[in-house]
Amino acid sequence: MNHLSLAAPAAVLVPALAIWLFAGWLSFANWNRSGRARAVRRLEALRFLLVTLLVFTLLRPEYVQRLERTRRRRSRC
Repeated sequence: MNHLSLAAPAAVLVPALAIWLFAGWLSFANWNRSGRARAVRRLEALRFLLVTLLVFTLLRPEYVQRLERTRRRRSRC
């Protein structure tokens, strides 16, 4: 079984989610304030992407791979 796991505790998840949501709101507000210009939309999308990657990195993701043994270990005598 393989899956992606976040190694961050819940005390880190909540502030990370708050920062991510605030960055999304800030990007949207700046884009609206600029008159919804195409260039500003691209810059705000880039900013939000970078914040998303930063927050995801701070959550310490790890790829977990579970290996199942097919043979039993030999016991030493």
